[in-house]
Amino acid sequence: MLAYDRRGEGLSGGFSDTNTLEQGEGVFRVLTQLEDGRGLRILTPSGELLEGPSAKGRLLAGMKANEIPLVLGGYSRGSMSTAWAMTSNYVAACTFDMPVPNCTPPKGWRNIRGAILLSSFASGAGYVGDSPDLADRNLFLGGMAADHHIVFYPNSATLAGMDRWPAAFFGKGLWDRAETLEGTVAAYNRIRGVKEIVLARGPHSIETWPESNRRYLRERMVAYAKVVVVGGRTVPDARTWKDFKSLVASTPDSWEPSSRPKTAAGGPEPAASRRP
Repeated sequence: MLAYDRRGEGLSGGFSDTNTLEQGEGVFRVLTQLEDGRGLRILTPSGELLEGPSAKGRLLAGMKANEIPLVLGGYSRGSMSTAWAMTSNYVAACTFDMPVPNCTPPKGWRNIRGAILLSSFASGAGYVGDSPDLADRNLFLGGMAADHHIVFYPNSATLAGMDRWPAAFFGKGLWDRAETLEGTVAAYNRIRGVKEIVLARGPHSIETWPESNRRYLRERMVAYAKVVVVGGRTVPDARTWKDFKSLVASTPDSWEPSSRPKTAAGGPEPAASRRP
């Protein structure tokens, strides 16, 4: 797993930590850096510091950056940059943060097998909930986009192009005040490949969820990632749903895997017999 700070935070340089479009492009810069070693420093478990040429390729298992199987992921704001990276790779790379946007063909890295979007904003500003405490920030972000061409919320391009993504996983709280559940389902419905939604009875901040919910989310993320990396078509044991009511009822609080009733044959009992 490779995780790094946003621009302007921690040791990461840069002017703005709010331009998620630019952060999406940064994903490809980081991956290329792992391959060529330019500006790269690696501290090994033994305490050895590797830089530049001595660091290149050390984290890619002998493969190139556009060959090693990858799953991109992000939480909250990271879901926005992930959505932009997926859009740039599979749909088009557009400079929506410039006065006159210009689009170039998609990057086309076939080794990017899917995305993991946690507490997602990836459906765009049209699915941001009516939260009074976000109203001022939304005006501020609109002003940044209009006056300084800094893209924070994704525009309609990310949602519109999701039908070209190979796979996607969504994890969110039922009363997430960011993207509404309708927005997450709208995104899910556009994915044609492997996909799953995991819900919890909690807010936007995943760290506040009960440990049982977080553990289940981790288990499902791993199951999804294994499938997309090896080229599978379905995620085993993913909970099925057909409408919003049954989707909400799929939360771990209402159906813990360890407490599923068993039939005589050992399989789960029919849905009608399970506890609500």
